[in-house]
Amino acid sequence: MNNGFNKADFLFSLSRMMVYRIIRSAGEKIGLEKERAHPHSFRHGFAVNATLSGVPPMVLRQWMGHASIESTLIYTEALAQDTKQYLRNMDF
Repeated sequence: MNNGFNKADFLFSLSRMMVYRIIRSAGEKIGLEKERAHPHSFRHGFAVNATLSGVPPMVLRQWMGHASIESTLIYTEALAQDTKQYLRNMDF
């Protein structure tokens, strides 16, 4: 399915290094440890937040560019922290 974008198209006119510098600078301003002020941390946080917000794994897989659904399902571990809510929401 093509939504008008090709995988090689840029969504924003930023390079990978520019994003790294922006995140590193923002992390320094708020006192974040250097190891945590990294684009991967931002990407991981986005994926966890999307999962907790109810974004279906197949949609998140597409957004994240994962080849395998197993890579995406790692983020569903955030949902397993409090499973009682799912039991309460079930209809019997």
